[in-house]
Amino acid sequence: MRSTLAFLPLAATGLLLVLSSTLDASAKDPPTQGASRSRRGSVRRDHTRKRHSSVNEGRLPDPIEGASCPREMALVDGRFCVDRWEGSLVEVMEDGSEQPWLAFRAVETGHRFRAVSRANVVPQGYISGAQAAAACTQAGKRLCAPVEWRTACEGPSQHTFGYGDERVAGRCNDEGRSPMLYYYPSFMSPSFAVGAKAMNDPRLNQLDGTVAATGS
Repeated sequence: MRSTLAFLPLAATGLLLVLSSTLDASAKDPPTQGASRSRRGSVRRDHTRKRHSSVNEGRLPDPIEGASCPREMALVDGRFCVDRWEGSLVEVMEDGSEQPWLAFRAVETGHRFRAVSRANVVPQGYISGAQAAAACTQAGKRLCAPVEWRTACEGPSQHTFGYGDERVAGRCNDEGRSPMLYYYPSFMSPSFAVGAKAMNDPRLNQLDGTVAATGS
């Protein structure tokens, strides 16, 4: 998984690091342009080897005329769909039913998960890239390529920020605290050994003023 905020730890950002999939031109829900400043997204899985290869190489897929996205996703530049909200998880039970997975709980082996995009929930933390990719696959999606994430964040006008080229303090959720720096002050030091103990510290996405609920 990759974070758009390099200084935030993986455990704190969790699935908000983006789910992505390629366009499904047959989707019946009306298209919505752009991705909101406080949301993260996804798209349908690649259906051709050629398109999947281009995404892996960091190139945007070609625009699809008349493309549309599922209701919980935003259409970006006619090229791909992105989830509107940071990702959370549901556990898929043996009988096919699903139940929410606590965002403050590590993703345990022996469980099957599906990534979902829902408002007003805490984004999932304590998840590896491989686990996130598997959860995306269960949802018929994949993780975003970096070029897709940047394109969605820039918006149709390709601004530095989602609202323009000049930063406006407080416009986004950018005045909080870094939980990694709070609990591990030497985190930015080259000598700091980033390991599983620090990255999966259960305090990271429970510190006030850090992770906000999806859609907020």
